[in-house]
Amino acid sequence: MPTERNHQIRERAYGLWEADGRPEGKDMDHWLRAERDLNIGETRPSRKAKGTVKSTSAKAAKAGSSAKKAASRKTSSKRAATKKAPTAKR
Repeated sequence: MPTERNHQIRERAYGLWEADGRPEGKDMDHWLRAERDLNIGETRPSRKAKGTVKSTSAKAAKAGSSAKKAASRKTSSKRAATKKAPTAKR
C-alpha cells in the first residue's frame, strides 16, 4: 500500500509528465523531479514566517547597496559639474 508521501510524489510526477507533453521513458526523471520539488517545498519557510523574520545581514546588504548607489550618483553629478566649462561672453 503506497504511503501518503508516495501518493504526493506520484501526483506531482504525473503533473510534470503531462506538462512535458507526456514523453515515453522519462518516468524516473519525473519521479525524481517531483521528489526534489516536494523536498524543497518542505524546507522553505511558510509565507507567514518568511515575512516576519529578516536576517541582519540581508538588511545590512540592502542598506549598503543603497548607500553605494547614492554615493555613485553624487560622484557622477560632481564629475558632470566639473566638466562643464563656463562660456565666455564677448
